[in-house]
Amino acid sequence: MHSFKLLDKGARTGSSWTRISSFDWLLPEEVSEEKKAVFRPLFGQTVACGLFGISDDYIQQYQTLDERFIQNRSSTYFFVARGDSMSPLILEKDILIVDRSIEPSHNRVVVVSIDGEMYCKRLIKESDKMVLRSDNSTYSDILMSGEMDIIFFGVVTGLCRYLYN
Repeated sequence: MHSFKLLDKGARTGSSWTRISSFDWLLPEEVSEEKKAVFRPLFGQTVACGLFGISDDYIQQYQTLDERFIQNRSSTYFFVARGDSMSPLILEKDILIVDRSIEPSHNRVVVVSIDGEMYCKRLIKESDKMVLRSDNSTYSDILMSGEMDIIFFGVVTGLCRYLYN
């Protein structure tokens, strides 16, 4: 079973995703003034692995990870991935950045609730059916049907990965 731990709560309004049911939400504490965004330098050159020579002369601008990865602050949430059904793209313990304001479309990676269980899968839209597919080919497709209680939570727009944990 591959599921995801919900780290934040919110409701998307004005769309077909407003329906939320049977979840136990984990709410974060309010963010204190000390925990505001931290701006870090963004270098104006790409990094070739194995080469050195980066210096302050190449700083293009300063930005936060929020600016880089969160387009819609009020509709962006984080999940922690568990399992290997989406490898090699998504690995165990990756932090998924999920935006509820983006409509799910063909070939996008989505977070979806199926009969109360949360999954991360690739949405495949074919002419007469919709399929949730794992990137890891050892897992079977999930053919979406009217008998299933399916709620699309959002579209995965990015991820964060610890290299040494």
